[in-house]
Amino acid sequence: VLPAEKRTHEIVVNVEEIANQSGIELRELKTAEVVTTELNRGYEVLQMEVAGSGSYQSVLEFIKALEKNLRLFDVQGFTVSLDTSSGQITGKLNMDLKLFTYHLSSAAQ
Repeated sequence: VLPAEKRTHEIVVNVEEIANQSGIELRELKTAEVVTTELNRGYEVLQMEVAGSGSYQSVLEFIKALEKNLRLFDVQGFTVSLDTSSGQITGKLNMDLKLFTYHLSSAAQ
């Protein structure tokens, strides 16, 4: 079941809350409407890019929470790397995630 409206602010707040609950420190969160030439699709796609850092367990909890969310999040790309920004090994991981979420198009309503 897809939401009837895009409501980007609700999606952003939802992802921020998931990050807070899982222990991920967000650095960046971007959204963009995906433009397509496909007609009469019935739904629209919102692309999100999320960057953050946390422990291995935090990253795992973040992904699990996305999977359990009522809103459909379709992961398109996922990158994890060791955080070396402080010049020493801290055990923190950098996470970059690209995902899609969907809502009904105005034509389908």
